[in-house]
Amino acid sequence: MFVRDIWGKDTDGRPADFQYSELNDERWNIRSVLQFRDGSYSYGDAEVERGGLAMRETVGFGLAEKPWPKELDYPPWVAPSVEISREEFDGVWQAAIKFWKDKS
Repeated sequence: MFVRDIWGKDTDGRPADFQYSELNDERWNIRSVLQFRDGSYSYGDAEVERGGLAMRETVGFGLAEKPWPKELDYPPWVAPSVEISREEFDGVWQAAIKFWKDKS
C-alpha cells in the first residue's frame, strides 16, 4: 500500500510539504519520502537515509516505530492520507534519489 499526506499550506493555499510512504501488509512504514516546498527531498528505508530524514522523530510513524494507523486525529495543518499508486510512489522515490545524486 502506498499513501500520500500533505503537511501544511503555503500562504497562497497550495500544499506545503508532501510525505509519501510505502506500507507493508501490517501497515508498517518501509520506505518514505518527504518532498518539501523548496523542491528538496529527504528519503529513507531500512538501508539508507538522506536529507536528515530522522523518520521516527520527523514523521512520527517512521520505520520500525509503529504501524501506520488506519485513522488519525489529524491536526489542522495535515490532510488525511490518500492511497496512491506504486507508480506515483516510485516516481517520487526516484526523484529523491536523483535530487541527492545531483547534489554530490
